[in-house]
Parts: sequence; C-alpha cells; structure tokens
Amino acid sequence: MKQRILATLLSLCLLVGLLPSVALAVGDELASGISGGIAWKVENSVLTISVADSPESGYDPGEMPDYARAANQENSVPWYSYLGKISNVILNDGVKNIGASAFYKAKQLTSITYQGNTNVPLKLGIAAIGGCSSLINITGLDCHRDAESGLIFDGLNSKEKVIGFSGEVESVEIPDSVTTIGLSAFNGCTTLKSINLGKVQVIEDNAFNSCLNLTTITFPNTLRTIGDWAFGGGIGLTVLELPEGITSIGTGAFGSSNLEEIILPNSIENIGNECFAYSTKLETVVLPENLQTVGKSMFYSCGALKNIKIPEGVTTIEQSAFYNCSGLEYVWLPTSLESIGNSAFFGCTALNHINIPLGVETFGTTVFNNSGTYQSPLVIYIDSKAYIEKLPTIEYEDEKVSKAITNGGTFAENTDFTSETLATPTRTGYSFQGWYTTEDFQDSTQVTNNTAEPGKTYYAKWEIETAADGMSGYCGATNEDEVYWALIKNGDTVTIDGQQEDAYTLTISGTGKMMDLEVLGVTDENTPQEQWTTDTRPWGANIYNITKVIVEEGVLNIGKRSLKCAKNLAEVNLPNGLKVIGYQAFHYCNQLKELTIPSGVNEIMQSAFEGTGIKNLVIPESVRIIGPYAFLGCSSLSSVEINNGVEQIGTQAFALTAITDIKIPDTVISLGSGTFYNCQQLEKASLPSALSEIPSQLFQFSGVKCLSLPNTLTKIGENAFLNSKLEAIFIPSSVTSIAQNAFSSLADKSVIYLATPQQSQLMTTSNFSNSKTALAVTNGGTFAEGTAFKAGQLAAPTKAEYSFQGWYTTETFQDDTKVANNVATPGQTYYAKWTKSAYSVSAKSVDFGTITYGSPVDAQTIAVSSNGGSGSVTLTAVSSNESVFTAAASGSEVTVTPKASLDVGTYSEVVTITTPDNATFSVTVTITVTKAEPSLTITPSVSSLTGGGTVTLTISGLSADLVNLSCNDSTISIIRNTNGTYSANLPNTTADYVFTAFYGGDNNHESASATCTVSVTQYTGGGGSSSSNVSGSGDDVSISASGGTVTDAQMESAVKKADEGSTITIKATSSTTVTLPVGGMADAADNDNDVLLDLRYGEVTLSARAIAGMTDGVSSNDKIKVSVANQTSSKDETISDLLDKGAAVFDVTVEVDGVEIHSFDGTLTITLTVSNLSKISDPHVLHILNNGIKEYYTPDRISGNTITVTGIRNLSTFAVIPGSEVPQTNPFTDVRTSDYYYDAVLWAADNGVTGGTSATTFSPNVTVTRAQMVTFLWRAHGSPKATGANPFTDVSTSDYYYDAVLWAVANGVTSGTSADTFGPDAAVTRAQAVTFQWRAAGSPVVSGSSFDDVAADAYYANAVAWAVANGITSGTGGSNFSPDVVVTRAQAVTFLWKELA
Repeated sequence: MKQRILATLLSLCLLVGLLPSVALAVGDELASGISGGIAWKVENSVLTISVADSPESGYDPGEMPDYARAANQENSVPWYSYLGKISNVILNDGVKNIGASAFYKAKQLTSITYQGNTNVPLKLGIAAIGGCSSLINITGLDCHRDAESGLIFDGLNSKEKVIGFSGEVESVEIPDSVTTIGLSAFNGCTTLKSINLGKVQVIEDNAFNSCLNLTTITFPNTLRTIGDWAFGGGIGLTVLELPEGITSIGTGAFGSSNLEEIILPNSIENIGNECFAYSTKLETVVLPENLQTVGKSMFYSCGALKNIKIPEGVTTIEQSAFYNCSGLEYVWLPTSLESIGNSAFFGCTALNHINIPLGVETFGTTVFNNSGTYQSPLVIYIDSKAYIEKLPTIEYEDEKVSKAITNGGTFAENTDFTSETLATPTRTGYSFQGWYTTEDFQDSTQVTNNTAEPGKTYYAKWEIETAADGMSGYCGATNEDEVYWALIKNGDTVTIDGQQEDAYTLTISGTGKMMDLEVLGVTDENTPQEQWTTDTRPWGANIYNITKVIVEEGVLNIGKRSLKCAKNLAEVNLPNGLKVIGYQAFHYCNQLKELTIPSGVNEIMQSAFEGTGIKNLVIPESVRIIGPYAFLGCSSLSSVEINNGVEQIGTQAFALTAITDIKIPDTVISLGSGTFYNCQQLEKASLPSALSEIPSQLFQFSGVKCLSLPNTLTKIGENAFLNSKLEAIFIPSSVTSIAQNAFSSLADKSVIYLATPQQSQLMTTSNFSNSKTALAVTNGGTFAEGTAFKAGQLAAPTKAEYSFQGWYTTETFQDDTKVANNVATPGQTYYAKWTKSAYSVSAKSVDFGTITYGSPVDAQTIAVSSNGGSGSVTLTAVSSNESVFTAAASGSEVTVTPKASLDVGTYSEVVTITTPDNATFSVTVTITVTKAEPSLTITPSVSSLTGGGTVTLTISGLSADLVNLSCNDSTISIIRNTNGTYSANLPNTTADYVFTAFYGGDNNHESASATCTVSVTQYTGGGGSSSSNVSGSGDDVSISASGGTVTDAQMESAVKKADEGSTITIKATSSTTVTLPVGGMADAADNDNDVLLDLRYGEVTLSARAIAGMTDGVSSNDKIKVSVANQTSSKDETISDLLDKGAAVFDVTVEVDGVEIHSFDGTLTITLTVSNLSKISDPHVLHILNNGIKEYYTPDRISGNTITVTGIRNLSTFAVIPGSEVPQTNPFTDVRTSDYYYDAVLWAADNGVTGGTSATTFSPNVTVTRAQMVTFLWRAHGSPKATGANPFTDVSTSDYYYDAVLWAVANGVTSGTSADTFGPDAAVTRAQAVTFQWRAAGSPVVSGSSFDDVAADAYYANAVAWAVANGITSGTGGSNFSPDVVVTRAQAVTFLWKELA
C-alpha cells in the first residue's frame, strides 16, 4: 500500500511540474531517463536498458553513448549514483551496443543479460565492465567468462585480451594466448594476491589500480607497455623489477604504491609523470640508461628515498620531480642534463649535496626552496664562478644554502658526500689543495675540516702536478673561458733525433673556448724545430713528445695551430660538444691515421688536417663548413663520406688525396676552386642536384672518367677539368658559360656532348683541345642512366617519341656526312639527327586497378601501330626494371604482367617501348594490392565421445603452421601430429569442448578464426568393465587404454595381478597422452612396480621410486598425465635447426595435478619411435633441458625403429641425431656449456677454423683482427689454394694469414685498407664481418632489413639484410645493428657456424 501511495504522489508531482520528466527517484527504488538512443530504468537493484522512443539528437534508436568514468566529468554515466547497488542489468531487444564505462566499477553487479538476438552479440566499449568484480553471468555480449579463472575475455572465442575479472580467486595465471590486459580489467580486485602475466605485451590504463593485496606479479619478457595508473592506488607489491624489453611506463603507473625497491631495465625510454609519486616506502631506484626525461612529479613525496643516480643521457628534470622527498640526501646529476624544472627539489630537507653540470642552461623557479636545513646546509657544487650566474634565486639562501666553486673539478660516482662536509673533487693534471672562502686563496681563508657553513661560498684551489709527471696551465681564449691544459707522461716512448724520450698525453679540459696559438717559420713538415721563429704554445717545447690528445667535454674549439707539427701524434679524442676545429690545428700531424669527428662540430677551418696521415673520414651531419685546404695533401685518405648538412667546401679542401669515389650531398651550395685538384685515383664523383657553378680547377688533374652534371648548372669555371682523365661528359642545356681551359687536355679521343647547337658556340680552342676532344650536339637528346660511354665512340642518345637516325658531321644531315660505326675523331663536331617516330602507342598508362593479394591478374596489352604506314609492326625492344611488372613484346603488341603474389601496397613503374625506328615511348604501369581474407575451418574426427578419449582436429584453408589452436578448457593439451593434424585427449567428464583455430593475419592477409565443438559424456559403467581391460599376471601384466585414460579400478586390478617388483605395461599406442589415477599409481609404487607407458611415439618407464616421489602428498583423486609428442615446428632456434636438418624431435612431459614435473627422485627410461632410424648414422639422443643446456646420450638399446636410453632424471625435449653431431669434449676452460657460442666454438675447433688461443683457452671476448677474420673464413671454406700476386706491403709470405688474404682478395671478400696495405692488425666491426661473409657467399640479393642505424646506401646494407635473413645475426636490440661495434672471437665463429654448420 505504501509503495502505491508513493507512486501516486510522484504522478501528481509530474502533472504539476514539480519534478523533471527525465528522471524519477525515491530512495534507491526507482530512477529512469533517456541517454543517447536508449531509455534506462533502475528499480530494485536492476538496471533495465531499452530502445528510446525519442532518442537524443545525434543518436540512433538503441545506440548507447560512451561515458566518462568519473561522476564529475562531462558525459558521466547517468546511473552513476546507483552503480554500487546494481546487481543485474537487462538489455532489451534493439539495444545496439554497450558504451564505454557503462558499468565501470559496479562492484555488486552479478549478471548482464541481452534479450535480443544472441547470435549477434553486443559490442562493448572501453572499460564497459572494468572493475565489475562480482560479474559471473554474461549473456549476449561480445565477450565470455572463464569460470575457473574468473577472467573475462573480449570476443566470444578469442583469448587475446582480458577486459574484466570476477570471483574470489586469489591467484591468477594469464593464458599465453593473451597479449593485452584491458583498461581497468582488474581495477579494485582486493581479493587478488598474485598474478602470472603469461606472455602479455600491453597492460592498459588502470588495469590493476587499487588491487591493495596484490603482492606477487610475474612480469613476462614479452611485456612492452604499461598504461597510466595501471598499478596505482596502493598495490601491495614491495619490489618491482621489470624485464628487459619494456619500453614505456605510463603516468602514475605505480603511484601511491607500497614499493620499497625499483629496478628498471635499460630498454625503457619513456616514464610518465607521477609514475612513482606518493610511494612513501620507496628507498632504492635504478633508472634505465636510455631515459631522457625525469617526468613531472615522478617521485613526488617519496619520503624514504635517500639517494638516486640520474643516468647519462637524461636532458631534463621536470617540475616537482623530487618535490617533498624529505629523506633525499644526495642526487647525482649527469653531464647531459640541460634543464631543471620548477620546484624540482622543493622541500628536500635532507638534501645536503648536489652537483650542477655545466650543460644546464635552464632553471625553473623555486628549484631548491625549502631544501637543506639551518643546521645542515645544502651544498651546491658549481664548475666556475662565471657559471654561478645561471643558478636560480634560492629562497632562504643565506640560511640554508652554501655554494662551492670547483674551478674545473668534478666528482667520481663513489665520492663520499657527508652532511655538513665539503666533498673532495678531482681534476686531470692537478692536485687538490683544499677549499677556501676567498678567490685569491689567502692562507687564512682555507677551510679547516672541510666544514660547510650556511650562506657561504667556497673555492677549490688547485696546483699543477709536479714536473716529474708533467706540466699544466691555462689556455682559455678570454677571461670568461675556463680552459686548461695538462701534459702528462703516458708510459710510452718516442724517438726524437735518434734519442728515446718520454711520450706525453696532452689533455685540454674546462669550459669555453681555447686560445689561438702561433707557430711561425715552418715552411713544410720537415722544417727543423730550431728554425721555427715563433712558438707561443705552452707545450711547444714538447710538441714532438705528444702521442695522444684528449679534449674533454666542455671545450668548444681546438685553437689555431694548437698541434701543428706534432709529428708523433697518433691518437686524438674529441668531445661531442666540440664546435670548431681551428686553423692548422693538426697541420703536418703525419702519424695521425685514425680520426672521428664528433657530431656537434659545425666548422672545420682552413688547413685543419692538412698533411695528416688520415685514411678514412666521415663528415657528420652537424658540419656546415669545410674550410680551404682542410685535408689538402692527406695522401693516405682514400675513403670520404660527407653527410647531408655540409653547405660549403673550400678551395682545395681534398686536393692531393687518394680518394677513389666521392658523393657530394645535395645540401652543398658552394664548392671552392680545386676542391679535388690532382686526385688522380678519383674515378667516380656525383655533384649536388642544385649546383649552379663548377668552380675553377674542381677536377683538374683528377682521375674522373665520366660525370653527370645537374640541370641547374649554368657556369663551368676555368681549368675545371684540365688535364683530367675525362672520357665523356654531357653538358645540359642550362649551361651558358664555359671558362678558359675548362676542358683542355682531356683523355685522348674524349667526347663532349652538348644539349643544343647554340652551346657549340661556347666551345673554343681556349677551353678545350680539339686535338684530343670531339664535340657532339644531341639536339635535345639525353642519355639514359647506365649509358656506356667510351673514348673514341659516340654514344646513342634518346629523345621521347623520336627516332635517332645517327650522328652526322653537318647540321644539314647530308647522307654522305653520316658517321660510320659511330667513331669519334678529335677536332670534329657531330650532330644527332632525329625524326618523329612513325609509330604510336595505344596508351601512355596502364592501370591494373585494385586486386586482392594472391588473386590472379590478367595481363594487359599495349598496341603499337604505324602512323599511316603499311605492313606489320615488329618491336625490337621492351624494357622495365622488372621489380614488379614484366613486359614482353610479340609482334606489334607489348604484354604487361604483374609479378605473382605481390605484397600489399601500391606500385608504379615505367615500361619503355622501343619501336622499329628506335624511338622510345614511356608507359606508366600501376597496380594496388589489398589484403586477402583467408578461408579457415576446423573439423573434429568425432563430434561426440562417451568416456572421453582422443579427438583429431584437421585445419583446412590455411597451413597448420600459421594457426594457433586453443580450447575453452585451458587444461586440455593440444598436440601437433606429424601429418599436420592436431590431437587432444579429452577426459571422462561430461562437458562441451570448444576448439578455436585463430590466424592473426600478416601484412598480406586479414585475420581469421573458426571453431568446432566436441561433446563428451561421462562413462559411469560398473567395476567389471572398468577393470576388464587388464590382462596377464605375475611379471606380465598389461592394461589396454585405447582411449588414453586409466581408471583406479584398472590400476587396482593390475597391481593385484602383478608380482612385487615387476613392471606393469599400459598400452595406449593410439594416443600421445595417457591420464593415470594418482591413487592407483601410488598403489603400484607401494608394490614396487615400475610402470611402462606405451604411447604412439614411444615409451616412458617410470620407476617405482619416481612414482612414489610424484604421488607423495598428492590427493589420490588427482591425475597424472604423461605425454610423448612429436615436434614438427618450434620457435626455439635450437629445436628449429634440428627440425630443419630432418631430426626427429620429441617433447616428453609428466604433469601431476596440472603441474608439469621436470626433475624426478627416481629414474626414467625413454624409448623413442623413429620411422627413419635405420637411415641415421650412429644414432645418439640429444636431451635439451629447459635451461638450454644440452646432454648427449649413447643409446642403451636400438631395436628396429626404436631407440632407448636409461637413467633419465629430467624431462623436456629429446632429439635423435647422427653421432657425427655429438660434439667432442670441450677443451676450453673459458667456454661453458650454457654460453650461446658453445656449439660454435666446438664446431670451429673440430673443423680447423681456429684452435683457441692456447690448449685450454679460447678467449671468447678478445677482439678479432682483419687477418684473423679472413683466416677463419678461408679455413671455414676449406682452405682453398690462393692465387694471384700479393699487393700488400704489410703481408709477407711467412705470415700465417698470407694464403687467406690472397684468397680473400681474389674472391672479392676484401680489397685491403688501401692499394698497398691490408691492415692485418686492425679490428673488425660487425658491419665488416657480415660483409666479408656475404661476399664469400657470392653476394646474394636479399630484400632489406630495417635497422635504425643501417642506412639504405651503406656499403654493408645488403650484407646485413642477408645475415638477418639467414639467421646469422638479428642485431643488437632496439632496432639497432651497431655496425661499428667490434667483433669478438666468440661472435666471429658464431656468425660462421650459423651460416656453414
């Protein structure tokens, strides 16, 4: 009656307008409204959702909006205030979807039912059921719940993404099929204590937020991303150690946690703001080396954190990063740091020491406010007084802060920073004399006991190290430049004027610019030092003693003539922050053969390296200017790589060098005269595409034979190609000026091709030699790429839709002036004759449209017809690059066909048709390929079983190798058979087993899935039938288990019949798995019975002792599963290699109560059935343990097609291999079985590739030299007889590598480091090693691989692609190949082993 009265009152209120019509509410009993395209009503804890009669604007009937997750956000869920009380949700027919966050954190929700067509399940928005920890029953939604684990999966059949979790389960195992934990999937699950994340790759936002009792998490090495607040809200985990491979952690991911220790892998590149904020128990943090930014509030209020090292590479510490870290005593800041944000260290009251690196350019406000205390000040260490002006204004500076000017000193990482005490810095070449309170270091101002007082500034005093060890001093450019030098003995000696003297290392350190210095009176590199008239260098008297130069970070330039004539200088180390290399800085340093110019240098000044011994050079992208004569006369310089970025190259910058090939980047806008003057070995050169002028003497006396000039060129300067070896050059029509002697004295019978007749007027005897050179006017013709130019021969040009009629000696093209055999005569001018083609083509473009990958494509034809002519047309030539399309001519038609199985993408190529009159027509051919939709079915051998048994599953439509097969019951093992089918052993339990075949798709295919169901009815027959399959007695008792299951009754009967100590045989030869009762097996162990299991692929004998160990403490109602499965494919590299070689590989497993057992107290005997055993020479058994260790067994018995080994105590993977593959005993003490290179080393030793560095050592980590690498390669290829003459002065006939080097040169493996040197002792890099192997393999063509540090045009790019494709190496991680990293002996033999073994 009361409810009826209330309802009447509410109706009256509506009539008089006292309540809005969109919602009704009385307590918790009734509420309703319209949202989007749905109508909703809450009544008696039930939320009913129907189709709205009048949807809101913009929504279709039945369409539910996406909602925000919080009540105070726009578009919050309208029933938000009832979420905590709703127990059931009913979705009426017509509702189209469930919006994002619709039922988010509805803790009491137990059931969601869709009353429409359940064959078309409703899609769920993001986090629609996240945090619904009581949700058990789900009907009609596009998701399903696993009853045993409580996991709710996205989709009806897929187990790739977990979107929710419900139930009282404390421990969860995520299946290996799952790749993603969805947004808020476990949010607020307070019952959850431990979770194994399987092979998860992505954890989305809030996934485990507020799981307060979650104390154990197993993170897989497949994990890559953790989302925002994923583990925030106070999870119980205390130690966080994430696996290598993860790259990103989101905002607040572990905020407000109970973490005490954090160890992060170096693979992490991004950590979100507030990631560990409010983790008040956090004491220890190890940050990743790849981190670049310490984010906003990352460690906010982590009061237990005492010290932290910010790794090198971090450039920014953002706002409030360590705000209120009241226990923080010391922070190590890296030299890479550039910016510190607002309040970064606000409230760090225990902070008493911090070093400010020189690179910090930006400070926020209140960075150190309220840091330090009145009793224990914060000491801020600063490099120089000049730098102190960059410090922020510090609140209460006088009361809480002291400054310490180190005057160039730095601190080691293990420096003892003690409260109230000034730490001791170090500085190369100087000894620390103490701290002073004045800059002039008055004795009376020296600090006693190094005690720091608030409000004071301290200065470090240094003295140059004693003369016995060296000398030092100041060398800054101005008073603001704190740059110093130190000259220290390095332990080596040099020969000067026939006398042995000490060798020195010169170190330039500090901050700012180095002074310019002067050396006068030096006429050439041989001028004696006593004839020099001036030398202002502080180290000038010891210039010949310097063998090494170290320039430290902070120094901005190398001063003028700093190291000129340092004739014994062999090593120079330059910092990344260096900007300028000064005038004649290393002039005449002829022993300097190796040089790395760091990225950061923007100018190499005049004659900086003139006359040095540099052999190879890379100019980084940062360089803008290469000054005049910069590398003039570097006679050993043969390889130069100039990267994009260079804009100016000065006069004779590379003149008189041994360069053989040069590519000038398009960024260059100015070339100086004589840039490549007298480079006689220079044969190939390419010019910038926008170059407007070739300066004078550019290639004078060079070896360039042929050159392509850009169409932007207007002027060719004086002597540009004078006395060069140029044989042919085409001058584009843009050229309007050619200066004196530009082409004089070229190669005999050279040809200069001119685009237009007018250009012939530019050619006079003042700029070319008509006694050596002929002119040829192309009359608009050009030359195809790859045209073969030859001295004395006129090449054939091309001109679109014109027919080339030949070369003539007159412009009127008289018949008698046509050139025979295209012979060019010096002094003659020739003219190209053209006629409009007598032919035409039916199309200038061919579009094959859009096709599906793998679909057949009909060829298309292009017809060629004669314009008014008669007779048939016969084409003479058709060409294309044939990477996508093939073109073939037949009569007057060209047939164009796309290549089969083109990958998805859009392709365009040009087909060139040459008509009978030699005219060319270009036809553009295009095609677009889209992904194919594969057909996939799965068919069971039976659809129903009584009493369980084995079902065979057949995959159709796709190769079984591409399909992932799973069962809705995760305890069911699915085994791959040798014929490509699958088998599953189903237990004697009434249930429906749904098998899902899933294909994830690839670049060319969409994904696909298929299911089938097998129904099992439990067999409940009497005891007689249960034991009727037991036969024999005494010592010959057996059980027939054709269904793969043995009952307790059968085991009980067998044990009764069997003699004590005998063996009971269980025959299940049609199954790969047999299920055994724990109780019955325990009875067998008590009777001292061994149990022999005869399965499809072999036998396993369990000793009574092994059975006793397995069954001890296990419920008698549990089951034991034993399986012998034949492997046909594997992702494991070792097993995959075995399968590739045709080896028989088996997985032998034992599970007790669902837990796999690997080690046994007693022993096991394994018999494997191998169909081709008789064809395996000297068969042995290889046992691959789970930790990767290999064990080799000599068989105890071979009978027919079976091989038996005994004494097995561990189960995993077994393979039958030839005896020849069993490695010899390892003689090396420094090579362990577990080392990745173990097999490769033994192979190398066994095959004579290398025998180690001694009888007992291999020295795996020693760097390989060029001599060793080619010797290894030569021996691995059978030590073939060497041929050819030895071109190298550093390789003699007595050297062990003599034959190997000759073989390498003869076979194009390597040509040495110069024309006459091999460099046998030079280290080999990864790029060089794979290039040697690739060339020795015949330089096969392989499609490219994608590494960030392998440029497409790098000489080693094809070799790297080949090495990856052949499994020789997969790079060094993080999309990097590390081409410049040196190769060790272990790596070298492993590369060879993977290719050749």
